[in-house]
Amino acid sequence: MMLRYISAVFLLFSLPLHAQQMAEDSLYVRTFLEAMMERTKGNDEAAFDSLLHCVSIDSTRAEVHFFLAPYYYKRGERGKALKSYVRAAELDSTCVDYVEALSSAYYDALQYDKAIAAAEQLLKLDSQREDVLNVLIKMYDRAGRFSDCISCIDRLEQLEGKSEQMALAKSYYLSEMGDTVASMRELHNLCVDYPGELKYKCTYASSLLTIGQADSALAVYREVMAEDPQNVDAAMFMREYYKKQNMEQQADSVAMQLLLGKKVDWDAKAAVLRDIILCNERKGGDTRKVLDVFHLLLQQPQQDANMAYLCALYMDKKKMSHDSIGMVLHKVVQIEPDNFAARMHLLAYAWERNDMDSVVVLCNEARKYDPTQMPFYYYQGMAYYRQDREEDALATLQKGLEYVNETNDSTLVADCYMIMGDLLYKTGDSNAAFAAYDSCLHWNPAEVGCLNNYAYFLSLENKRLDQAEQMSHTAVMAEPRNATYLDTYAWVLFKRGRYDEAKEFIDRALQNDSVPGEDILEHAGDIYALNGNIDQAVEYWKKAAETAPEFNVVLRKKIKKKRYIK
Repeated sequence: MMLRYISAVFLLFSLPLHAQQMAEDSLYVRTFLEAMMERTKGNDEAAFDSLLHCVSIDSTRAEVHFFLAPYYYKRGERGKALKSYVRAAELDSTCVDYVEALSSAYYDALQYDKAIAAAEQLLKLDSQREDVLNVLIKMYDRAGRFSDCISCIDRLEQLEGKSEQMALAKSYYLSEMGDTVASMRELHNLCVDYPGELKYKCTYASSLLTIGQADSALAVYREVMAEDPQNVDAAMFMREYYKKQNMEQQADSVAMQLLLGKKVDWDAKAAVLRDIILCNERKGGDTRKVLDVFHLLLQQPQQDANMAYLCALYMDKKKMSHDSIGMVLHKVVQIEPDNFAARMHLLAYAWERNDMDSVVVLCNEARKYDPTQMPFYYYQGMAYYRQDREEDALATLQKGLEYVNETNDSTLVADCYMIMGDLLYKTGDSNAAFAAYDSCLHWNPAEVGCLNNYAYFLSLENKRLDQAEQMSHTAVMAEPRNATYLDTYAWVLFKRGRYDEAKEFIDRALQNDSVPGEDILEHAGDIYALNGNIDQAVEYWKKAAETAPEFNVVLRKKIKKKRYIK
């Protein structure tokens, strides 16, 4: 067996050279085809292994290096990927795909000079590649080779013909090279070639201004204004020019021309208004002059509410009366009934002056245009609550909570659930009330008002007293001088039979309440009674009876019998 193996190897190496090469070629071709099949199937590892095998068979084949490179990229071996592209292009420098891939690889590796050289070689292979010329312009620009940028633009013009974009680009690069005369000539020619495009005249005028030819620039801008009195670029320049020359009347005239122009967009108008306000502030801040401008503008038909709302914001900043600002805000909502910001502004004013009727009307109107906005339900519900319209308050809050989602303000949603809980408890539905409190704490676990009320109502029903104690304690820790929270905690401790601790906290509640109400005084009497101090207990019960809004039968019995009665 060993002799036969040695003979076979000897025979293989003793074949003529061309026969041995044919055998290697055949193996290479089979292996390369296997790699391409695995590549088509998406089997990256198998394809990669087969390509590496191809290299071991014959490393002088350009295509195997070309196909290996992307796999090296996938494996994070960027250096090997670049070397593969370099090798492929070295082995076949006439292949457009290899040279193009090499240029991109050099560019990604931030080797811009080599990327440019490869792109130039690619252009030699195919001089009609407009995309390559555009890429070269970007790379030359990055390298600061502006004359080469211009050469590429010239070649593009030969292929595509002249265009505005190319003329502008050429003017820019000539300017960067310091050839101001040639740069200006390009812009001037652009204006001649496209006489209807006023933007090119504005660009030309702006360039004249840059090189210090203000008078020439002014002449061009005047030409533009003669053709289009509402041209923003020209008008802006004219206004700045007049301001620098202290020609205030002319500057104001151009400003009003812009502000009243139907073709002038809002951004341009807003810029002019901001400048007017800024200039006015520098001269002492004569509010009347600015408001006169707004008044004139708001007499014109309004396409949107931007002008009116900006006026309201200005008045607010100048701390003008809410009534006068409110008039402008009402104009905003007349133009845009769904303007949320203006509605909220008006709501804040109505709430501040305790005008709950207006709050209800404003919220009702707002809900017609956007029924999903929670704040309108909250404020309307709270307005009803303040008006003792508790059924309406509950219905409104419940309706609003149908639109709750994770994008809502958690504090606002929590407040809605807390008020709902209070209202539901008043109706006698304690289970629904406690569910509402749970929802409140889901949205805002630190809502101390909810923690206090929840704890107190649980204590009244002798339910979950351990949880009630925890919640009440949290509220007291958050606000240790709040008499209501101290009273609740004392009462929960009382219900749990911890009378000494209850006495400590009811005393603190009394100390922090300048005018204790019936509940705190009666609780104090009950707690003192079960701490063995019946005389002091009776004193507190008597004070409670004096402050009670109506006759309290149980309280009267406590006083009469001088003992605690549940």
